Amino acid sequence: MKSFSFLYLLAAGALSYYLNFFLPEINSKEIIYWANRLYWLFILPVFIYLIHGYSKEAFPFVGITSLFLLLSFALPPFFVPAAYYQLGTLYPVALEWAFWGYFTFFASYYIFYFIRLFAIWPFRPMYIFDLKRDPQCKIIGYFFLILYVLNDYTPLSAIAHLSTYAFYVYLSLFFFLINRKSKFLNSYDRLIFYFFLSKEYLTRAFDGLLSAIAIFTLFLVVIFWYTSQKRVDFKLIRIGALVSLFLFVYIIFSPIKHYFRKEVWYSGKEYTLSERATLIYDLYQKRNLSQKNPSQEQVYENHFLWRYSYQASALSHVLLKTPSQVPFWKGSSYIFFSKLIPRFIWADKPTENMGYKFGTTYGIISADNKSTSINTPIIVEMYINFGFPGIVIGMFLLAIFYMLVNAYFNNIQMSDYAKIISISMIFNLISHESNFSLTFGNLPLLIISFYAIEGVLFGGMYKKQYSKQ
Repeated sequence: MKSFSFLYLLAAGALSYYLNFFLPEINSKEIIYWANRLYWLFILPVFIYLIHGYSKEAFPFVGITSLFLLLSFALPPFFVPAAYYQLGTLYPVALEWAFWGYFTFFASYYIFYFIRLFAIWPFRPMYIFDLKRDPQCKIIGYFFLILYVLNDYTPLSAIAHLSTYAFYVYLSLFFFLINRKSKFLNSYDRLIFYFFLSKEYLTRAFDGLLSAIAIFTLFLVVIFWYTSQKRVDFKLIRIGALVSLFLFVYIIFSPIKHYFRKEVWYSGKEYTLSERATLIYDLYQKRNLSQKNPSQEQVYENHFLWRYSYQASALSHVLLKTPSQVPFWKGSSYIFFSKLIPRFIWADKPTENMGYKFGTTYGIISADNKSTSINTPIIVEMYINFGFPGIVIGMFLLAIFYMLVNAYFNNIQMSDYAKIISISMIFNLISHESNFSLTFGNLPLLIISFYAIEGVLFGGMYKKQYSKQ
């Protein structure tokens, strides 16, 4: 992988040269100055993974996180004018503070990464299953599929936090078994697998949230790369096909997403998948007819990276209003205790509504708009609570948290079964677009739920299996 690392740096340098010398100047020199520094800050983690982390980590957890940040902060200034960002004008100070915040994050992370003050043992399930030889693995996969289906078709709020995780585990286990040509799978197992894979992809594609399909596509890429035993060139072809499919969905849906969401989310009508597909086709046709001469604003809003400009624009928006118009929140948005208690124990526990509070407090949505939620990026939440010191201290603490998570859940020495469980558990942490409790609050519940499932179900299967030998 070290040879790939220098090719990666060469490609990053070529892209940087293109961005700075071939594209028209649409933003001020100060904005481009900080965009360039953010660019190289977010490029380096993947390089470090290729040099050092590849032999120690199951997948590039922090590297993928940095690439999402690259899309959010570093690239949009080269393609979207500051005046056309999602929540209003982008000010250079937003990029400057984002740089120092994430510089603190990555610098602290790699200091603790390379200088371990204490040993961290990797994640280890109570029961170890050999995915290549143990027939129980198929049963485990179907158990997680049942959890996923129950959450979709029954009002069991107590297991809502398990839905995505359960499907990721099922998907990963069966990807592994299929790619390793397991003798335990028959044609019906494969048919069920591809049915639910297609259903989930279409559901996310037609749901109206582009970030959901982006993260799911990236998860498929990571799992396919890990589970496949094909040659690297064959893997890259398959991965290219997955990425191309996502780009196709993005290009079709991005220009019409606001009209689609208004119709599907707020009309009160329940749309089937086929009705959503028809609606997308109709909206796209109308859009083509109505935008033969689009305005400059419409051109930029249809750009691929306009969607990712949200985090920087949100930070710029709150810097303008806090503390001059909106006082600091002083930590009130950080809720930890209620997130750690399952709803079946505390039925009336507070719901996660930070998106509504943030949107109404900063005038992004009206107070009577109860159906719309606005993402509160992690760095924005740090600032609105404690200002610039909150960003620096918060990023330092977040770096320690990521170091612990990466060391515990992302160790290459774990068994195949443990890697699948742990990757599924932490994968959604690669995005910093939502507030802290929404992004990280489910992790303790997932750990507790997994060990509870192991103790009740898998432990019984394991003991039964080996008691017969």
